[in-house]
Amino acid sequence: MELRPLSLLFVLLALLPFSDAGSIGVNYGRVADNLPSANKVVKLLKSQGIGKIKVYDTDPAVLHALANSGIKVTVAVPDALLFAAARSQSFANSW
Repeated sequence: MELRPLSLLFVLLALLPFSDAGSIGVNYGRVADNLPSANKVVKLLKSQGIGKIKVYDTDPAVLHALANSGIKVTVAVPDALLFAAARSQSFANSW
């Protein structure tokens, strides 16, 4: 039993060089009331040294605020659209 946690530690340490350890990312969910504007959020992220963000939709105001900010953006495709995006290149391009 003692060997298992030690083995896990070695595996994690072996994977460490492949991680992107130099930056911090956040998920930017916007299902709430009284949220700050996208511009204010980008200012806050930059002031905290956050270099990556994941958004869950293609809100133009959010994407415009993030453009040229130096923050790397990942846009998640909603679950309901995954099949269509995987099946059709033209759908994926237009989305």
